[in-house]
Amino acid sequence: MKQQDALGCLIKPITSNRLFLLLWMEVPLHLSPQPQRKRLTLTVMAVDDNLANLKLIGTLLAEQEEQTLLCESGEEALALARDNVLDLILMDIQMPKIDSICTSELIH
Repeated sequence: MKQQDALGCLIKPITSNRLFLLLWMEVPLHLSPQPQRKRLTLTVMAVDDNLANLKLIGTLLAEQEEQTLLCESGEEALALARDNVLDLILMDIQMPKIDSICTSELIH
């Protein structure tokens, strides 16, 4: 079961333009950005134990949507998920202590 979940993860990095288009197509009409506004009204959490990757992800996401939460571990992600309503979670698959599959199951 867990191996099937891992197959749904992205294998290659995604460009910010492609991410924007994919997210925009999935946003319900009442959440769609206004025509003059280019940022999405989403709360996105990114989780990665590599600080350089996390900073890059945060920078790319900040250009596309309103609120970005950055976490360095599964434990931190769990704490933030308890206190925030999240529209999307981007997570590194291999992290120390709690991996992304276990973290995702606990958040769900």
